[in-house]
Amino acid sequence: MPDDLPLAPDITLTAVGSGRELSLRAPGLASLLLVLAQETQHEADAVEAAVRAQWPDGTQVLVAHVVDLRKIPGLFRKVAEGMMSSEYQKAARALESGQQPFDYCVILPDWQGEVAKSLALPEPSKTLSGVVVRADGRIVGTFTGADGEAAVGLLTAAAAAD
Repeated sequence: MPDDLPLAPDITLTAVGSGRELSLRAPGLASLLLVLAQETQHEADAVEAAVRAQWPDGTQVLVAHVVDLRKIPGLFRKVAEGMMSSEYQKAARALESGQQPFDYCVILPDWQGEVAKSLALPEPSKTLSGVVVRADGRIVGTFTGADGEAAVGLLTAAAAAD
């Protein structure tokens, strides 16, 4: 894969629950960033299932849910944080024995919508978008909608380069 791929934006987000910090420019492993909002979160399940069928180990490929919250007024920020924390706890309890929430339950609040804006992605409340980033922070590609096949294809290319 060519090294002239664009670098991911210099954005670091902190995961709900685990406190994991993820730098888009240096994720450390091939990563799928699912950029979504409350209205499109249901589409992420099919994409994540397709990826986990290929890479069941969360230390091989990271799947992170980047929740675009720019439309949430400051007054409701605590409510949104509580809802995301609840979703994190629910997902962590559903993990199989031996799976660590740090690797499988990555919910990244994006209060300013920086990820979608910086990558010129469609409005997350209307369309789910996926961004695949290599371990070195190079963007392999993007896709829209619940397209698990596109996610797997881009991640295969990213993993091959790592």
